[in-house]
Amino acid sequence: MPPSTPKPGPSKKDTSKKSKTQNATETSKQKRTINLNSSEKKPSHNQTSIQEPRKLTDRHFTLAERMQRIYQYPPDDSGDSNGPRHDNDEREISDINVIPTPSEITSSRPPFLPSDAPNAARHFLPKGWKRQLDIQFRLSREDMLSDLRDGLNEFIRALDKPLPNSQASLTPLRNRITDKEFAMVHQHVNVYENVKFNWLNQVAHREIGAEMSFLQPVMRTAYTYEDRREFWMNSKKRLMEQQLVCFIWRAGEEEMEPNITISRNPFNIIFGVIIHRDLHRLSVDSHLAYITVQFRPSDYIKILEGASEGNFSENFMIESPGAYFEAFKPILEALKQSPSSTMPFGRYLAPKGNIADASTNGDVQPPRYATKPEFQFDLSVVCGGKSLKLDVRDASSRTKAINGLRKFSDLDDSQAKAVVETLSREVALIQGPPGTGKTKIGIDLVQILLHNHEKAQLGPILCICVTNHALDQFLEHLLDKGVKNIVRVGSQSKTERLDEFNLSELKMKKMRPYNLRSEIRELEKEFNETVARAARIFNAWRYLSWRLLGPFLQKRCPKQFTNLDHSTCPLQFPLQNNDYRDPFIHWICGDDIKEKQAEIQEKKKGQNIRQTNRFTALSGEGNNPSSNSYRTAKKSWANSVTTDIPMTNRPLAELDLNPNVWHMSLNERNRLVESWEPIVMKSERRELQRELPGLLHKCDQLLESLQYKRSGTTLSVFRDSSIIGMTTNGAAKYRDLLLSVAPKVIICEEAGEVLESHILTALSLHTEHLIMIGDHLQLRPQVNTYRLRTDSGMKYQLDKSLFERLVTSTENAALPMSTLETQRRMRPEISELIRMTLYPNLIDGENTGAYPAVAGMMNNLFFMDHRNPQNARNAEEQSFSNDFELKMVKAFAEYIVLNGYDQPGDVAVLTPYLGQLAKLQRTLSDTFNLSIDERDKEQLDQAKAQRGERRETDEESSNNDKALQKKKRPLTLRTIDNFQGEEAKIVIISLVRNIEKNDRRGQIGFLKSENRTNVLLSRAQHGMILFGNADVMERGSPMWANIVKKLREDGRLGPKLPIVCQKHSQTKNDVDTPEKLKVVAPEGGCALMCNKKMQCGHICPSECHPYDPKHTTFHCLKPCRRYHHACGHPCPKNCCDSCGECEVIVGPITLNCGHKLATTKCWQAQNRSKLFCTVMAERKLLTCEHSLSMMCSADITTVRCTQLCKMPLPCGHKCQQNCLECQDYNLEKPTVGERIERTYHPVCTSSCGKIPSCGHPCSLTCHPQNACLPCQPCAANVALRKMETLTLGDAIVAHGNRRF
Repeated sequence: MPPSTPKPGPSKKDTSKKSKTQNATETSKQKRTINLNSSEKKPSHNQTSIQEPRKLTDRHFTLAERMQRIYQYPPDDSGDSNGPRHDNDEREISDINVIPTPSEITSSRPPFLPSDAPNAARHFLPKGWKRQLDIQFRLSREDMLSDLRDGLNEFIRALDKPLPNSQASLTPLRNRITDKEFAMVHQHVNVYENVKFNWLNQVAHREIGAEMSFLQPVMRTAYTYEDRREFWMNSKKRLMEQQLVCFIWRAGEEEMEPNITISRNPFNIIFGVIIHRDLHRLSVDSHLAYITVQFRPSDYIKILEGASEGNFSENFMIESPGAYFEAFKPILEALKQSPSSTMPFGRYLAPKGNIADASTNGDVQPPRYATKPEFQFDLSVVCGGKSLKLDVRDASSRTKAINGLRKFSDLDDSQAKAVVETLSREVALIQGPPGTGKTKIGIDLVQILLHNHEKAQLGPILCICVTNHALDQFLEHLLDKGVKNIVRVGSQSKTERLDEFNLSELKMKKMRPYNLRSEIRELEKEFNETVARAARIFNAWRYLSWRLLGPFLQKRCPKQFTNLDHSTCPLQFPLQNNDYRDPFIHWICGDDIKEKQAEIQEKKKGQNIRQTNRFTALSGEGNNPSSNSYRTAKKSWANSVTTDIPMTNRPLAELDLNPNVWHMSLNERNRLVESWEPIVMKSERRELQRELPGLLHKCDQLLESLQYKRSGTTLSVFRDSSIIGMTTNGAAKYRDLLLSVAPKVIICEEAGEVLESHILTALSLHTEHLIMIGDHLQLRPQVNTYRLRTDSGMKYQLDKSLFERLVTSTENAALPMSTLETQRRMRPEISELIRMTLYPNLIDGENTGAYPAVAGMMNNLFFMDHRNPQNARNAEEQSFSNDFELKMVKAFAEYIVLNGYDQPGDVAVLTPYLGQLAKLQRTLSDTFNLSIDERDKEQLDQAKAQRGERRETDEESSNNDKALQKKKRPLTLRTIDNFQGEEAKIVIISLVRNIEKNDRRGQIGFLKSENRTNVLLSRAQHGMILFGNADVMERGSPMWANIVKKLREDGRLGPKLPIVCQKHSQTKNDVDTPEKLKVVAPEGGCALMCNKKMQCGHICPSECHPYDPKHTTFHCLKPCRRYHHACGHPCPKNCCDSCGECEVIVGPITLNCGHKLATTKCWQAQNRSKLFCTVMAERKLLTCEHSLSMMCSADITTVRCTQLCKMPLPCGHKCQQNCLECQDYNLEKPTVGERIERTYHPVCTSSCGKIPSCGHPCSLTCHPQNACLPCQPCAANVALRKMETLTLGDAIVAHGNRRF
């Protein structure tokens, strides 16, 4: 929680005022502390708001007090003890705010970064839990802030260069910073320009923050809304929700403040957290994007006072996309809150002395729950029901249990030993080298613990993993074993099988008590009201409202008040969103002037002037044009606005008390309001400044209370479950709830990839058994800052997991570890590469020796050594790639798939670099159905967004796969880091790194890491092919030197790839280019012809193909050699086609009807009864007297008549309906082929046609029962003559009147 932003030192005349304010602040904080201590304890895991600091900063201390505090601060790396580096530099980590302060982020002194490495500087704290938590907190926080601090300071230095002229600050950022400076800044951070604070915004009834607008970042294709939405959708790491952002703006001369380490800071700096990221709001405007950010309550005042006014081109927002704040914050807050006095397993994890000195024999003690009298583990659940007991306190019982597991279960020797040792140690470590079954051991242990659940009174078991992917896999294995009472915490699960076990789904099934629901509703109501009040105050600060201006004008100039107040204004205004806007708003916006301008434009265009304008009454009596109020409004409007638009620019003194406000120009109105604003807002802003932070604090407290009330349902779900599965970050978020659940057993899967801090925050006083399963020789935890990694050679080693620290400790005795020794994945020549370098005791399972040789290869393992340089990195390609390997991988993948490896999971292509992965995806997608991990896909989409490429949607991808799934073969494509824990029959590796034009030696980058190399070389089951430069790899690291040496000795390394034809074993080729591979093995075999008989008997005309040896999918295009049995004619089709019926033309034949068929096919002549005569003939129908033209073969009994009926009607007309309709009208029951007498007909629809005496025919529809109506033409003529007579009479009378 960030402390208050440092304020300028008070002047002498403000000293007393400052003291009073300070005392009031301290008093309020004391009161708040008392209230919180006396209230019910609330969990902090859901606390999302940015809180105020709980203490005064260093600036509030006297010089003597500051000198006294100097000796209380930890020294930096240089041993300097000159006191605090900044206002967030504290000895106790519980006093350090997770979010940095401006003074801290711009400090020139390096932060205090301790380490527990043997060669590190001595820590100021003694060994133990407090020191260990301190180290993890400070290093983890530095990993979060390093890029942001470096990028921000680079940006400030570049931006604060002397400006060439007074207008330079108005130029775009790109033109003010050199390309080199811009590149240095963007190595660490993203910068957004012209940031503006719009208004206070409530997000989904949860949090409150300020909506900010900023210039859209540079996009290559952003012409439409869809393009911008595509960009932001792909840029998932840009402005993520719960990301930390830094807002800076240039400080005025009076705002510059002295810092502890720098004399003058030209920029104001505040920090906030993004709480809402809406794709629509980011994309809707072509110029601006919108985001909602939450700040500390006191920072909103600072924003309103400075950042919301002036030149917005000097306002910037900065983020560090490499360090996601939400991934750090829960861990750091949990480390701060972890009480060192109650942390478990201190004798092993944070010993004050040597581990061997902590116990009598150096062994780890059994779990506390397993030492209860008479307690024994029942192992029958993994022994097929066979009875087997384990007493962890008895050595003979442990030996018996190991032998029993070997005999009755499917565990091998090392696995059985690992299970028993894990159950016997309160801190248990299981190392699982590649392919040894780490996950199986974890699942078996969970089954045993659940089987003994009630007897041991364990409560829920907490299963944690560092990634959602690993967690999903582990929980799915539990489902396979029948474990159903699971709760999966988090919304990032990618498997549908776990949907019904998700926390959100399980919570929906829980009903809150009525009283609790009522309390939540009351809190929500109070929260919403408080938010609305805070928003009104925020907006009132920024915009001068009539609520404040009205009383001022009423005293100062009553006539101005009368003309602008809604109750007395002479003008009427339209509705806006079902409500009236204040006349003042219309006035300051110039709506009346705009209306007049519109009317003038219409006149110029020759259009009719609108009879009414917008400024009229729209409700009540005013809607009636004849009403007095309506006419008054029209008149007032006409009087207030002359025919000319006001364009004057009079002095302010002339405007000050001028009552004719509606005759002022827009410029005059704005200047007048600007003169009113300081006077009106001065006292009001002091009041708002006191009220707004309090309201925002209240919002935070209400939100915290709401989350606490709602968390009861989550707690109930946790307590009712047997397994709680969550990521390590999730465990830190829900730390307080987990303390209430008090799980005794914690199982950490892939512990070698988990940062130590993530496991420490999951521990509590109630933890009795910690089980870590992993391999410290495979991938290490991910750390953003290079200098904090072990590979950097520096002392910090933040990426050394707790697992690795415990088993490799030299200062303290290493903790005992169970190692799985039998691998069942790799064939022996592949496993030898990691056995000779990392795992000397690794044993090959019997199944690995029975693997078949890789089809089409001379060697099951081969390194193709080449000297084709890697691509140079530039602005387009930030990652490494190699075009030669790109083509070679595609050619070899097509070759190996043609040799029979065409099922999902058979072939995997791995590469260490995202740049090569992106190119491989584009190249291979034309030929293969690619399986790409979600983590890789997210990074690829991000890279596409930066290049301006369009991302393929899931729907398009799905449709594409469906359309081509029968033509394309499956292939797995991954980066090395995202393939740990997985395997494939054939693994193709593109190492990428090679010589460069300017560096003929070449570098191997992070491939020198033994952990990454271990993962790379241990994924293949049957075969592995590597493409790279052997000399470069050999020079890159000692491990690669041993591997290259071994491959050379065994003849598995060379400049050409040796292949062999499966069918023609004597045909062998050495290929060094993709083009040659396609020439010598166009179909995956060799260039020889197949020459095998196909099922049809013909010889296969294709080149040698190892796939489909029985030719079941081949289509023979030679002429068919079969004869039709019925007629003996040869089949004229291709061999692959079905012969079907004989199509040979046999000449004309006479049909049964007597007509002749000229071009008769053989099959037609064989069965004339099936032929239909198509000759058209006139035939008399059976049901009526009509005849119709139809095909000769038509069935006359089914033909319906389509002619008009024409039968005479009683009225004298002929029936005009279709004959078939009249038949249906007279038909009582269905008949076939019989005459139907049409006696009854529908109503006649003909015109009457009768001619009366006037001679005009009747135009009405036939009406036999009624007489014809009077003639309409005649009646019209009579009326016309009458009208002419009346008109003439009126004219005569009028003429007579004028005469007299």
